[in-house]
Amino acid sequence: MSGAPPGSSSAGLSTGTFPTAEDWDAWHRAGRSRPVPLRECAWVHRSLAPRRGMTAVDLGCGRGQWAAQMFRWGMQVTGFDFSGEALWQARRGAGVHPRLSFAHWDLNTEPPPSTVQPHSVDLVTCRWVVPYLHLPRFLATVTWMLKPHGVLYLLTPLHSAGGPMDRHLAEDQLSHLMTRWRYCLTTDFSRSNRAMLLRGHDSTAEGPR
Repeated sequence: MSGAPPGSSSAGLSTGTFPTAEDWDAWHRAGRSRPVPLRECAWVHRSLAPRRGMTAVDLGCGRGQWAAQMFRWGMQVTGFDFSGEALWQARRGAGVHPRLSFAHWDLNTEPPPSTVQPHSVDLVTCRWVVPYLHLPRFLATVTWMLKPHGVLYLLTPLHSAGGPMDRHLAEDQLSHLMTRWRYCLTTDFSRSNRAMLLRGHDSTAEGPR
């Protein structure tokens, strides 16, 4: 892929009826964040074999629980979200550390921040957030960030309860997300969610190492 950040000229992209930052601010103020289950931690650690010093980006980081987990594994982690309330809670919970930071980024409307360079990230994670994103833009952004053998970890709901904040991906959307990756590993932690580890997207194969 080119060195130009994806989406740099499409700030007017419509996100349809996606919840706004203000919606998510209210959601986080109500304390509705999702915990990080031990079963998920164990599966990701066993499947990924994280190494100290790896660079990770957590997209839609919310209150920062998953970013903090990767930090405890020894990674250099940046969590991004577009909810100011979520970022405030994440920073308050994490304290100050040079290997863990949180910053604003609206993936659906903004180009990548200048702190993110092309083909520089070992691991991109996105838990519960993909149904709220413009999928082609999301994939273009992730593959632009990842190193040639980098990994994308997704956790996404398979069903929704029908509320205004509830979304899920259909099976054809999940299949589309898995195309063009050289290695795919999936598991269902329950009947309502699926985890996916995807390594080495074709579009990053010729990128700088």
